[in-house]
Amino acid sequence: MNKIKFFSLFSIAALTLLIVSGCNKHDEITSPKNIDLNSPAFMIVDYTDVSNAIEDATIETPMQMNTSLVSYSFLNLMDGRPGNNQMIMPMLGGGRWLQLFDWGKDVGVFFGRLQLTDDQKSKIKDLVTAYHESIKPLVKEFAGANQSIIDDANVKRKAIADDVKAGKLTRLQAAEKIKALNEATRTAIENNPVSKTIKQKMCDLRSGLFAKIGQLLTADQLTKWNNAISKMKNPCQ
Repeated sequence: MNKIKFFSLFSIAALTLLIVSGCNKHDEITSPKNIDLNSPAFMIVDYTDVSNAIEDATIETPMQMNTSLVSYSFLNLMDGRPGNNQMIMPMLGGGRWLQLFDWGKDVGVFFGRLQLTDDQKSKIKDLVTAYHESIKPLVKEFAGANQSIIDDANVKRKAIADDVKAGKLTRLQAAEKIKALNEATRTAIENNPVSKTIKQKMCDLRSGLFAKIGQLLTADQLTKWNNAISKMKNPCQ
């Protein structure tokens, strides 16, 4: 009986320890002190990025939207900033789009240089997270609204590629035709009324995010923040 009591008490104690340990680990993960400003979560996506996500057609490959942006899977990648020794992993997943990303919009890098309080870090992270949640459906809407334009371009691309195989066009001639096709397709996408509506929504969200971040900063931090965003490429101007 004593042995049974001992093992019962031991089991309860062990279970309690595991629960407490688990709670501590959760607190450690979610603690503002451990917010990773190097996380891809601080990469600001705007209308420039949906434009960059359109991958031009070539003689061998069709035009398409980069899946890492449309699916927002880049948020799950390792730190892919230029010069980082972990960059190979994001490049495998992000491909051409990530290489075209304007790293001046990586606000995590900027805020890593300021003496932010834990409270500031936590609130800024919440703002950027909410921003991404608002942008995600707009990115998918953009891709869906322009898919028929891309499909039409790919029909024309295939006809050009077939002419190369049949000897009707040289590769140089075909490359010129596909270049013109890419440019015409991008113009059609830009002029799509749905694209224009999405652009305005993204611009409003971008402006709102930057303003809300500014409200969390001290006077000195705000001066540096305003200087930083003035240098960022702005598709809304």
